[in-house]
Amino acid sequence: MAQAIRLNPRVPSIYRFVRGALHYEQGDDARAIDDLEQAVSMNPTFQMLQLWLAAAYAGSGRIDDARWQAAEAMALNPDFTLAHIRRVYPIRDPDYLERFLGDLRRAGLKLAQAPKYDERP
Repeated sequence: MAQAIRLNPRVPSIYRFVRGALHYEQGDDARAIDDLEQAVSMNPTFQMLQLWLAAAYAGSGRIDDARWQAAEAMALNPDFTLAHIRRVYPIRDPDYLERFLGDLRRAGLKLAQAPKYDERP
């Protein structure tokens, strides 16, 4: 990723996302946050980016930032839950997956959403 970024003068957000996710996996939350913040600013409607940034914030102890970022991600897809990550996201390492899910829980995401409020009298 570092070489791809050096060679491409117009770094796309996906490069920053992948490199940020790799830094997060290695426990380097500060570098992950740097890349992921840049990626989110380049592509603010890509929910997966926002979730990794929320996890990196939570992992670094920036819980208020993590909760704000998680709320931004949920605004894009209010029905999203942590169960979706287990079913769909391509994370094979169980330790990494559990760390990611744990950080997202600290950011305020839930395994399942609460039932919708029924406004009928």
